[in-house]
Amino acid sequence: MNKKSAALVALTLVLFLIIFLKLIIPHAHAVNVEITSVSPKTGRVGDLVNLVGKINTTNGEYKVFLGNIQVASGYASGNNVNSSFKVPSMPTGNYTLTLCDVVANMNATSWFYVETAYHVSIAKPPHPRQLQQGAKAINITISISGGKAETTYIANITVKTPANETYYSLTSLNTTDKGEASTLIRYPENFSGNAHTNYTGFYTVAFNGTLASDRFFIGLTDQTEYHRGDTVKIVAISYELLNGKNVTITIVFGNKTVDRFNCTVSNGVVEANWTVPY
Repeated sequence: MNKKSAALVALTLVLFLIIFLKLIIPHAHAVNVEITSVSPKTGRVGDLVNLVGKINTTNGEYKVFLGNIQVASGYASGNNVNSSFKVPSMPTGNYTLTLCDVVANMNATSWFYVETAYHVSIAKPPHPRQLQQGAKAINITISISGGKAETTYIANITVKTPANETYYSLTSLNTTDKGEASTLIRYPENFSGNAHTNYTGFYTVAFNGTLASDRFFIGLTDQTEYHRGDTVKIVAISYELLNGKNVTITIVFGNKTVDRFNCTVSNGVVEANWTVPY
C-alpha cells in the first residue's frame, strides 16, 4: 500500500470514528440547566408535585432532589424536562429543589415548602354493615405527617354527637426524625364525661377544632340494607325508665306497615331481631 492509499484509509477511519462518536455521545448545546416552574410550591407529604425545566445535555439523564432525597429521575425530551414526584416523608420546612444534568454535572435549584398535615381516620365496618347504638370501642387513628422532627404535639380530639353534645380526649403524639406520629384512641372509653353512642345519627370527630375531621354514623340496625330472609338486629339504648316494660316496634315500608311486635326493655336496652319476609 502506497503512502497515498494509507493516508486515504486513515482519513476514512477518522471520519468513521467521528461519525460514530457523534451518534453515541449525548449532544450538549448552549442551554442553561434551569427550573422554569414548580407546581405547587408548597404541599404535604404524599402530594404530587410537577417540575418543568431544561438541561444542557440533549436527551440526557436528569435527577431531581428535594433536600438530599432523590425524588425523580429520567431522560429529557430534547433539552426539556417535565417530571412529577410525590413529596416524601420528611419534616416540615423550606427545602432546596434541585434539577441535575447527570452528564454535564450541572444543577439548577428552586425551593419547595413541606407543610404539616393532620389526619383523623375512623375504623368503620364495611358496607352494608354499620355501627349501632351502644357501640363501645370505635377506633380513631390520629396522625401527623410533615411535622417538626422529634417533637411532642398535644392533640385535643373532640366528638360532637347528633344532639350537639361534645366530648373530648387529650392525647400526645411524639414525632419521629421524619416528622411523623400516629396513635389510636377509642370512643367512647377514652373520652371525657359520660361519652356515649346512644343517639342515632352522625358523630363528628375533630382534631384541634379545624385541623382535620371525620365522622361516623350510629344506627338502630346492624346494616343499612337487607335481602329477603335476612335477620335484622335492632338495638336502642337509654330506655332505663321503661325497664321491664314492653315497647312496640313497628316496621314500615313506604306508607305500609309490614310488621308490628312487642319487646321487653332490659337494663335500659331495647334489643330485638326481625326476619325480612319473603
